Amino acid sequence: MFRSKYQHYSSIKCPFSNKCNLPHCLFGHSDNQLDNPITQPEIIAGDPERPAGQYSIRLSPSEKSSATETEQNNGSVIQAYVKRPIGSNLVEPSNPPREPKIQKREKRIERDSSTVTVMPVKPHAPALQSQRMQLAGALAELLKEKKLTKLPNKHACLKEYEIASSTSKVTYPNTMKQYIMSLRKGQQQFSLASNVTSTRTISTDVSPVNPSSLKANAIMDTSSKQKALTREQILAKLTILVHEPSTLESWGFMTCMPTDEEIKEAIKGSESGYEVCDRCTRHFKVEAKNQAQCIYHWGKSFKNKSTNIKKYSCCGESVTESMGCTEHYSHVFRVSHPPRLAALIPFATHKHAEQGEQPLAVSLDCEMAYTTLGTELIRVSILEFPSHRILYDTLVRPLGRVIDLNTRFSGVKNLDAGDIPLFGDVRKQILKRFIGPKTITVGHGLENDLFAMRILHTRIVDSALLYPHDNPFLVEKKVRQSLRFLAWEHLEQDIQKTGKSDTEIIGHDSFEDAKAAADLVLKRIEFLVRLEESRTK
Repeated sequence: MFRSKYQHYSSIKCPFSNKCNLPHCLFGHSDNQLDNPITQPEIIAGDPERPAGQYSIRLSPSEKSSATETEQNNGSVIQAYVKRPIGSNLVEPSNPPREPKIQKREKRIERDSSTVTVMPVKPHAPALQSQRMQLAGALAELLKEKKLTKLPNKHACLKEYEIASSTSKVTYPNTMKQYIMSLRKGQQQFSLASNVTSTRTISTDVSPVNPSSLKANAIMDTSSKQKALTREQILAKLTILVHEPSTLESWGFMTCMPTDEEIKEAIKGSESGYEVCDRCTRHFKVEAKNQAQCIYHWGKSFKNKSTNIKKYSCCGESVTESMGCTEHYSHVFRVSHPPRLAALIPFATHKHAEQGEQPLAVSLDCEMAYTTLGTELIRVSILEFPSHRILYDTLVRPLGRVIDLNTRFSGVKNLDAGDIPLFGDVRKQILKRFIGPKTITVGHGLENDLFAMRILHTRIVDSALLYPHDNPFLVEKKVRQSLRFLAWEHLEQDIQKTGKSDTEIIGHDSFEDAKAAADLVLKRIEFLVRLEESRTK
């Protein structure tokens, strides 16, 4: 037992009194000890002059009377030999204490991983696991071949994670391929960013990261630290992005006026007056007074990955069990065949329009409603590109009788105002002041907007075509990504909020959609400019 550091029990009499054999008892044994607790003696080991069977200890001046004293030179502390029985609990140290040796840790040799792996990217990975593994493996093989690093597998994994964290699913494959090609040609040195997160230590044989190369690899980065692009640079790159007529035709755009024979055939095919409902897919007669009620789902169907069951996004009901969650008193229809559209409302071209001063580029979006003539224009918003300045934003009075304003998606609640311009007047203003033969039109799914305006125009940059699906099967089927998803994925914007609020139905906004489509095109233009700058360095 050892005496307490602060001697809290020295004022308490030992219960064993004189029978206690402990050399350092916690309790007091005499009246002097009870009043003035003694300090803990310090053992002096390795004294050659002490007698056998005795211990060398240091005592304070108050304990001089209880020990055999031998005076030291300093006078403040004395060395005394105290006789103790050899069989007591105090063990005599055989050798003097040695200073502990500080063992130097051997430098750990970092070894390369045996296989190439990829680290998870939060919140979403830009590509499938198989595609990331393939590109990371190609980078590791190049690092081995060129001997650019001593840990090719590990550094290829870290570099792939660095690029995957700073790109999207649209730009990731090209960024990885271009980086591999630049290393192969010797145009760029291999480097890792200092902020790459990894559970292992990065080797010191990697050169420090070059900020300019990192910005070049960070595709479509719109950081404020980069120099803003000028209007001339943006418009120069915009002309490169204009789609070819063959591409537009493959995606359902109209590139030439339908002939008179095609229009006559379309009129003959619709003489019966029956159409297919755009919501519940039932056949109905447009002008019939007594129609069956339309029961439908306004949301799209999706497949639940956990249960493998298809459900509707509007109500969450199963596709196979639910007939509909929304009711309307009448059926509606949509026409997308150009000759049939021309038969209902004729198209207009730039040749028949008055020419004025039109901007070089505009972004636009239209909102449509269901009428007795199909889907007609009820609102149009035109913005100057790339400044987003509003050039024209107005409601439009359709030619046919309105069946449903489709407020959930159009955002238009009524057309009761008396000063709403007619469709023909709005189209004349658009062709005269805003969309000329050389004007580049930017938007998302522009064939629907041009069909609604009944305008033939081919200088188009469509954000839906600039950001295709990663799945080739969906691209082959002409499936496009929605504007809402692209804005959330690349712009971090939440647009097109549909659903019912506490008091009214929330719909889309044509101004918001036109601006989002323009921002997506601007992001792609910035990517092209930064890519050229990185190649010239």
